[in-house]
Amino acid sequence: MRHHNSYLLISLLLTSIFTGNSRGDIHHVKVPTAVLADSNRTIIATPSTYDSQRPARYPVILMLHGWSGDETQWEDDADLQMLANRYDLLLVLPDGGYAGWWADSQTQPKRNYERHIVDELLPWLEQHYNATQSKNQRGLTGLSMGGYGSIALLLRNPDVFGAAASLSGITDIIAHGTQWGLLEAFGDQEVNAEYWRAHNPLTMIDDLRGRKIPPIFIICGAEDFAFQENLAMAELLNEKGAKFLALFPPGTHSHPFWKEYIGEAIRFIVNQIQD
Repeated sequence: MRHHNSYLLISLLLTSIFTGNSRGDIHHVKVPTAVLADSNRTIIATPSTYDSQRPARYPVILMLHGWSGDETQWEDDADLQMLANRYDLLLVLPDGGYAGWWADSQTQPKRNYERHIVDELLPWLEQHYNATQSKNQRGLTGLSMGGYGSIALLLRNPDVFGAAASLSGITDIIAHGTQWGLLEAFGDQEVNAEYWRAHNPLTMIDDLRGRKIPPIFIICGAEDFAFQENLAMAELLNEKGAKFLALFPPGTHSHPFWKEYIGEAIRFIVNQIQD
């Protein structure tokens, strides 16, 4: 009888995990992919009141990690469950590779992070997590390389995402040349000059003639090495008449800074995305 009860308990637990009905949790999953050789790991934080069958789909905020990190980075730098509960949404942490730069690589096959997110991850979330199908309820945030990715993916996919928040983001990849695996992601700067420009936030903003810029939040510490390029981004957004918020408090390119301000980033996105 004891064995039967144990089996029943295990069965009930497995059913709860895989159906996701009325269960808030932090889920570690692998999203099926045809465009990545690896790095298809994703963490999904669901609110405590999560119900996979509710009529109103859940808003989604992607949280992108930095260079040399992985999908677990934001687990250490943010209280995911608290944020998911507070705003009643899904927080989604994909793995963007050690130096994937949230882009489709020009030198390495099956390292297509942008295509994975737009063409595979988001539809999978709609199917398996009752996630929104509206760009007006999707946002992006990230730190450093992930801050870059948040702005770049927003500007490159304005019909997919509604707002972005960048913490200490790299906003001028062209200026950083051969650093941090950029060549592996974007190829030779001279040969692939147009590809670099099409993925560089500062030049992308400058090239958006006649197109509305989605809401953007940028925050960067005044002592951060990326301060000047973030300041240049804020000045350009202001020049273009964009809806944006820029903050430059004391701080460095560091985890304590990102932990302190991720709540501000999430709040900005929530205030912008609406059905």
